[in-house]
Order: sequence, then structure tokens, then C-alpha cells
Amino acid sequence: MKIRFALISIFFLQFSYAQEVVIPTNTVSGQNFVKGNQSEDTLKLPFWDDFSETQIAPSADRWSDANVYINSSFTERMPSVGIATFDAVDAVGNFYAGADYENSFEADVLTSKPINMNLPGNTTVWFSFYYRPQGYGDAPEPQDSLVLQFLAEETQTWHSVWSVEGSYDTEFQQVMIHVTDEKFLKDGFRFRFKNYASPGSSMYADLAGNCDFWHIDYILLDKNRTETKTYNNDISISKTITSLLKDYESVPWKHFQNVEIEKITTFKVAFQNHQNINRSIDSLNFYSKHIESGTELKLVAGAKNINAFSYLKPSDLSNMFDFQQNTDDSASFEIRAEIVTDDYDPTINNTTRYTQKFAKYYAYDDGTAEAAYGLYGTGTKYGMAAYRFVSLKPDSLEGVQMYFSRTLNDVSQKYFWLNFWYPNENGLPQDAVFQQIEGARPIYTENRNAFVYFKFEKPILVEDTFFVGWTQTTDEMLNVGFDWNRTANQHLFYNIGGSWIPSEIEGALMMRPVFKLSDIQPNTKKTNSENLSISPNPASEFIRIGNTELQTGTRIRIYNLQGMLMQESIFTTDTELSVTHLPAGIYILQTENGNNILRTKFVKQ
Repeated sequence: MKIRFALISIFFLQFSYAQEVVIPTNTVSGQNFVKGNQSEDTLKLPFWDDFSETQIAPSADRWSDANVYINSSFTERMPSVGIATFDAVDAVGNFYAGADYENSFEADVLTSKPINMNLPGNTTVWFSFYYRPQGYGDAPEPQDSLVLQFLAEETQTWHSVWSVEGSYDTEFQQVMIHVTDEKFLKDGFRFRFKNYASPGSSMYADLAGNCDFWHIDYILLDKNRTETKTYNNDISISKTITSLLKDYESVPWKHFQNVEIEKITTFKVAFQNHQNINRSIDSLNFYSKHIESGTELKLVAGAKNINAFSYLKPSDLSNMFDFQQNTDDSASFEIRAEIVTDDYDPTINNTTRYTQKFAKYYAYDDGTAEAAYGLYGTGTKYGMAAYRFVSLKPDSLEGVQMYFSRTLNDVSQKYFWLNFWYPNENGLPQDAVFQQIEGARPIYTENRNAFVYFKFEKPILVEDTFFVGWTQTTDEMLNVGFDWNRTANQHLFYNIGGSWIPSEIEGALMMRPVFKLSDIQPNTKKTNSENLSISPNPASEFIRIGNTELQTGTRIRIYNLQGMLMQESIFTTDTELSVTHLPAGIYILQTENGNNILRTKFVKQ
């Protein structure tokens, strides 16, 4: 698999040399339960979850905690769409307490709600699940492990009933556990999975990203089962559908309407037969729903025959969706694939959805980071990375969105320059680089895969091909999110020794150029900074605004150079503002009163 080879190249290359690298990303697990039954009411058998019902957080109807990350992107060939991913970080992307380089530590936990197992003497209760190490993440080492524990309700003690040590990627493997011990056959029984992780060597501490991934799926606890009945009467969709655009994941809506952009010609949906006999699918239906208007289009493919325990990937449906036209600046469509099966087949995992977005940005990535990309090693100080895009129409580039992944060692204080290039005659970035922001730093968020917006001081006109990227100011990598499920490295270049080199790491960088969209009516507000001054400048505790035109009710905003609003107030009669809470750096102060906007910069010491 591509992930395995890429990660091996990272950890076994000599880091004394400058190079491009990727490391595992910090996936933010489910921070809150989805809506559902959040009480601790006892559940009845059968207990079954294939994680196809929710995303991000496990279902609150079946689980008592939300540490793991429910997703459909960290592996392929899932038993059904949706897996529970265990890793080394908590719900906000931080390493768990006790994380060090020497010993494994307890990380994610997934605990069931109480289950009525009051079945004394019953010998037909079996617990089964599928597991897989690594996937598109980091492989757990032999000292790491995935553990299954059962709760003895009367004594409230947990007992380990199964475990496996870390290893490199494998296919999903099924585990069958016979539940016969009387201490578990009680009302109030629970089970839980937990993983033990370790960041690895401290030799390259700033490369210690999230690690030791495990994935579980298709959990079933029920009576009247046997050791040989490892199958289920079920056909499930086992892979998510993706963008309908040929090259991009998303483009601005007005750009999409401007030209006939190439769309995919076949639509692939993977599904799996979990039964021990051949099964057939009555039909495979596709729906395209314009979310804003509710208008829906349906296409139907023919029936499919699936052999017992097989995995089928049909690709014979021509995808000619007619996107509804409108004059809005953005649009979104729900693309849905649905298989129709026999009446006794569970239907919850017969549907997969994808939202095709047309917003103000271009994107190659699907919005989910499985790794983090950067330049690392001696000689990468002032190294550059450039990402190529082709605008479908002339427009004003306003800024970029970037996603940064945490490491065990925080690099949020490492400055970089945000760059823009026009192409030269060879189609590579020109020697002349336009440094749009010189004081940018990585910004971490507590939301999963949340992008940070960096706004240029002035929009840049682009008509065709252009590049956005960065120059780093240290030898430490920036850890920009990297998507293993999309391929766009043919558009990514890096420059360490004076020449541009195409990226060899297959994937898509999570960096998106954002456009102003020139068809929008221009802003009629006046901007004039001649009569606006700040003192003292630099400032340490407070600033005074010098301007005779300021009126009561004027709005005063302070932004950092990334365009983030740091402070806001309404002018009364006092022109002195406290800035003691602001970190040291350069800021933009803006006053706004009706159509009159004034801006100026100041430095906080």
C-alpha cells in the first residue's frame, strides 16, 4: 500500500539530509456524542455496530464514551462503511497524559453501555469483531497493543479476554470469542476496547506525531451462535463515494459555471457480501440532491451478483449528473449511493453519502488528514514548498486555507512566509516570489480537520496557472495536513538546494487557495489610513488612536496578520485601548463607521 512505503521512507532515511517527509497526523476524536440515548439504560441482545450510522463520534445509543474517531478514510476494504480508529491522542488532538518515549501508555478507550447478559448456563453466546493495524496511519510497534476487556458486573472488575501486539498493516481480521464465564453472563455486562501507544524514539522529537493506529469494525455480541458461524446475513457498502470532479475535490461555484470542467466518467461503489452463499443486489441507485433547493435526480444501475465473502467494486455506471444552475456564490449537492437488497438484510449500511461542495476555494484534498507533510533536516531552513492550481476563470486570489497537525513538540512558534508565484516558461514557480505574509505561524484548532484562513494584505489577480506555498525559517517541518485518499502530488514541488523538485509522496496537501469571486458587487466602503495613527508604537500595555474624525459608535477591530480577529470594541470618548493580552507581534487596527474604513499597523512588544 502507498502509506506503508511512504512511512518507511520517513523513518529510515537519514535525517541529516534535507528532504520532504510525512508523519502521522493528529486526528481529533469525537468530542461530543451525536444525538441519541445518552442515559445508561441497559441494552438488549443482539449488540451490533458497524459504525456506519455516525461520523466523528460513536453512537450515544450504544457507547458510554467518545474517545475514538469514527471515520471512513483511514483504511480501505472495510467490512462496511465506517470504522472506529484508535490512536495516541485525545479528543482535541493532544497526546494523552503520560506520553513519553520509553514506555507504552494507555490511549483511546471505547466502552459499551450496560447490556443484559442474564443468561446463566448459556453456551451459545459469542462476541465477534474485525480489527486492522495501521491502515493509512502509523503502524503500532510490538510494544503497543489493542486490548479487549469484559466487565464482571457483580465485582465491577475488568478482565482482559483478548489482546494483540502491534504490527504493520494487514487486511481486516475477524476475532471470535466464546463467552461462557458465569461472571460475564449477568445483567449490566459491559465490554471495552483500549489501545496502548508509544511515540517512539526521541531522536527526532519534532517529528513525533500521532501514532499507533488500530481500526475496528463490525462488532456483534449475540446468543444462538456457533464457532463456525462467522458470517452474517448482510451485504454492506464498504467504501465511501468521492468527488464527481476529475481533478479537484472542489472549485468555486462561479468558476465551475464558467467552463465545462471535466467530471468523472465512471462512479465506483464498493460493497461486500458477509454471507456464506452467493447473493444478488436488486439494484444500485444513485441520487444527486441540490441541497439549497431540494431538487433531486435519480439514476439506477443494474443488479449485481456477489460471491460468498467477496468484495465487489462496480465501475460501469456513467456519471453525467446535471448540476442545477443558479446565480449564488456557492452550491452543494448530496451525492448518495444506495443498494437495494433482500428484506432480511440490514439496511443501515446500504447507503453512502458524499457532499459535493462548490465554495470560494480550490481543493485537491477531501478535508480529512491522514498524515502531515513538511520539509525537514539540515539545509531546509529557507526551503520552499509550492502547490500548483489552475483557475478556471480570471479572478482575485484573496488568501489561503491551511490545516496544521500537532506534534508532541509544539512548533506553533516557528514562523514561515506565505508565498505566491506565477509560473515561468517551464511551468514551475518563477524566481520572483511574492511573500504575502512574512510573520505567519502554524495555528492549531480543537476541531477535527479545521482549516485556518490566512488573508493576503491585497488580493492578487490570477488568470490561469499559479502557485501558493511557503518558505520556512527553521529546519523544523510545519506539519501541514496531508490526505492519503487523494492524489495531487503531481502539483506539489519543493525547493531546498535552489531548484524545484516534484514531490514523490503520493497524496494531497491540505492547502486551499481562496478567491474573492469577482462577480460579487465591489465593496463601496472607503478605505483611508492617512488620518489614522497609533502611539506608542511599538506598544506594550496600551495604545492611543490619533484621529480627529473618530465618532462615538465607531467600531474598532484588531486583527493579527493571519486575518484572525483578536479584539473588538466600540469607540466612546476614550481612545486608549489595552493590548496587554495580545502576544508579541504585528497587528492591524481597523476602525469602521458606515462607509468609512481606516486601517493601520502597530507592533506589540
